[in-house]
Parts: sequence; structure tokens; C-alpha cells
Amino acid sequence: MTIEISRSDKRTTFFIVALVVLAIVNIILVYLMMQSKQESIEKDIFIEKQKAELEDKSSKLDSVSRELDIRIAEAKKMNRDYQALLELQEQLKKDIANARSSSNNIDVDKLVEQYDAKIRDYENLLAQKEGEIKTLQGEKNELSKKVTQSETEKKRLADSMSNIQKQKKDLEATLAKAAILRAESIKLEGLDEKGKSDDDGNFKAKRLAKLKINVKIMENNAAKAGSRNIYVRIIEPSGAVMVGADGGRFADANGKEMNYTTLHTFNFNNEGSRNTEVIFRKGNQFQKGTHLVELYCEGQLLGKTSFSVN
Repeated sequence: MTIEISRSDKRTTFFIVALVVLAIVNIILVYLMMQSKQESIEKDIFIEKQKAELEDKSSKLDSVSRELDIRIAEAKKMNRDYQALLELQEQLKKDIANARSSSNNIDVDKLVEQYDAKIRDYENLLAQKEGEIKTLQGEKNELSKKVTQSETEKKRLADSMSNIQKQKKDLEATLAKAAILRAESIKLEGLDEKGKSDDDGNFKAKRLAKLKINVKIMENNAAKAGSRNIYVRIIEPSGAVMVGADGGRFADANGKEMNYTTLHTFNFNNEGSRNTEVIFRKGNQFQKGTHLVELYCEGQLLGKTSFSVN
């Protein structure tokens, strides 16, 4: 028996088959699209996760960087040695750059722990150095205190020495002043060529050949016994100092240079040898008028008197 399929039935069958194939293709396409979307979602999730991890790495390392900045600023402010921190900071910058690269798989937690340990080591070393500095500072302060005490003592001794020197100078000046010889009396005699004397202080020019000066020195226990020079200055009525054959110049106690008429040397002691006499011959007549006589011994004025010539 032969079954004949009509053309209309063929068309219906083809259409059904086509629908089925189309449905299968659609199902496949929907599956593939869903698979692709899932992969895209998973990829986005992975990227977000990586981004979060990267931000976490950067945040942790940035925290360490800020900590280092604080430590360096403190070290600068307190004038500490922070070279080790600068070197640590340079290395940290490199590690941060590496951590921010997604291609580098860095264990940031371990890295942060290492930096924390290095910072603690620096702080421990710094504390140790500060302890040593405090010890040295204490020794320095103690030494400074001793030096100050020594300087104070030195100044006190210097002041004492200065006072002693001043007292010594004052004493020497007092003793020198006390040792100055003074004339107890000065008597003048006029002698003629025959040796006849006149002691009234008024001498005749024609008869006055020599002038005899008798000096009695005051007793002075502060003065040392020994040889002394007496510089005799006879000042004429004109005001000029008469300079004899053995006259010259001498300096008084103030260093002033003066002319003298004649020089006489005698021996001084307090046991009787306190009298001496000076005889001066002019060689020609004395000027008429009043003459002054000054006697100097050791630069000091021993005494003075006057006489008249007429």
C-alpha cells in the first residue's frame, strides 16, 4: 500500500522542523549569552577584589609612610640623627610603587610588619642613645659645676692675691714714706779764707769764701742704715741754681730732673751717726741777696733754709 504525502503536509512538517531547530539555536544562543555574562560578572568581581586588595595594600603602606614622616619630623625638631629613617623612607617608596602594581604579588602584611619592626629597632636604638646622652650630660653638668666652682675659687684666690698685692704695695708705700729721712735742723756758717766763721745768716760778699752746712738728721727706725747721698741745691737771688765744680743733675722721687750744686755722701744710722756737714766753695763772690738752700736725699726733700749776702 502506497502512502502519499501531500504537498501541504510536507510544508507543515518542514515548518515544524524549522521551528524546532530555531528553538534549539535560540536555546544555545541564550545559554552562550548567559555563560558570557556570568564570566563577565566573575571578571568584574575579580577586578574589584584586586582593586580592593590594592587599595588595602596602599592604605597599609601609606600608614607606615605617614608614621615615618612623623618620626623624621620629630627627629629634626629634637636635633636627632635620622639618617636611618631617611634610608628606610626611600626603600618604602619603592615598596609602595611595587605594591600598587597589580602584576606584583606582594605580601603587604608581612612588609608592614617588617617596617614596624625596623621603626621599633630605630626607636630602641634612639632610646639607648638618649640614655647615653643623658648620662654624658649628667657627667658634663657635674664637670661644669666643678669647673664653675674651680673658676669661682680661682677668682676668689685671684681677688685675694690682688688684695694682698695692693696691701703689699700700700705697705711698701707706707714703709717707703716712713723711711724718708728728714732734717731735724740745718745750720749755715759763712767761712772766710782764714776759716773764721759767721753763723748769723747774713754774710758779707767779700768775706764769704765758703758755705758750711751743718745737718742733723731726725731719728728714723724705719730707715735702713747705710750710705746716703745729699744733693745740695743753692738757688741764687736770680732764681738760677748755682752749679759747682762737682754739681750736675739728679732725678727726684717723681722722676723730675733737677740741677744740683754739690753732692755730699754720708753714713746714716740711728745710733749717733745722724749729723753731717757739707762745705761748698763757690770760687767767686756770691750774688748779693737772699739765697735758698734745698737738701735732697733719695729723691725726697730732706730740708731747706736760706741765707743773705750783702
